[in-house]
Amino acid sequence: MLDSRLMPHTRAQILALLVPRQPIVCIKNTNELRTYNAVALYNAVVKDSVACLQLRFVKPSTQTLADTHRLLSRMDLIDTLVLDISATTQRQASALLRCLRLPALDLLSTSLSHKAVIEFLKNNVQLRTLVISDIAACKCSLLPPPQIPGLRLHELSGPSSCVAHFAKMSSIDRVTARYSDCNDSLCVLLKVLAFSSPQLVYLSLEICVNRDPDVLATVVQSTPNLSELALIEKVFDFQHVFPWSSENTSRLLSRLKKLRRFTLSTPAPLVLPPGNSTAEKKLVSRWFPYGDVNAVDISYHADQGSYRSVWVRRAFNGEWVCL
Repeated sequence: MLDSRLMPHTRAQILALLVPRQPIVCIKNTNELRTYNAVALYNAVVKDSVACLQLRFVKPSTQTLADTHRLLSRMDLIDTLVLDISATTQRQASALLRCLRLPALDLLSTSLSHKAVIEFLKNNVQLRTLVISDIAACKCSLLPPPQIPGLRLHELSGPSSCVAHFAKMSSIDRVTARYSDCNDSLCVLLKVLAFSSPQLVYLSLEICVNRDPDVLATVVQSTPNLSELALIEKVFDFQHVFPWSSENTSRLLSRLKKLRRFTLSTPAPLVLPPGNSTAEKKLVSRWFPYGDVNAVDISYHADQGSYRSVWVRRAFNGEWVCL
């Protein structure tokens, strides 16, 4: 006879036992949150099978935030956590992340207060990838970077000024940065990377020639060990674009001796006529006539539409061919 102590007694327990195993769980409302709180409490097999947990709420109540904290405190085997929770104050964000220790967590993507995220990092120094969102009136640039012994961050993604703040805490290998407002500039970020992450191998940047006219020269000087560079050019209010066809551009790109892959997206026509493979090959060959760059991905716009092509270098003769 089954031990009555092992039998489910409440509706929450019964529902928890019926939930199927899922490696990815996305919770968007209080009913789902209540269900998975029961799962975390009564069904360890399902709870421990969850690798990625996504929590997405808009203007959550105090009770919802408390229930979210309770769930997170029980999900100690997840390796990926997405917290897309809008309209929360810094105090609410700090309470949500307070004292959480997730020893298997490898990636955190969050829209919460960056100050609260820093406190979370102090309890989860093993985290390797951090994706942060734009925060209204963020004061990252005004705060001194905290010292977090043992922090192992290797990849950062988010607004450039905030990425610069977090990059001061650890030696970073991979960075993806974008402009956060109309006055943003990449100068601070690139200076920080030159000092704190000299071995950076991957860099993806939003750029605007009017905000950062010498951005390519600064990238070359600050991050000389890049193996992959991606530049996404933005144009605001009919501003100028970077002179991609100039000899100076070719000289700057040739200084990145360890570069293997280059990606460029621009709103301007790179070649004329647009989409002409001969003209594209001539431009790519001018950028990288020799060296170890073996792939170039370009996308651009013209009046006739959008164009994209991927060029690879043949190993046996060094010729560029379009895939």
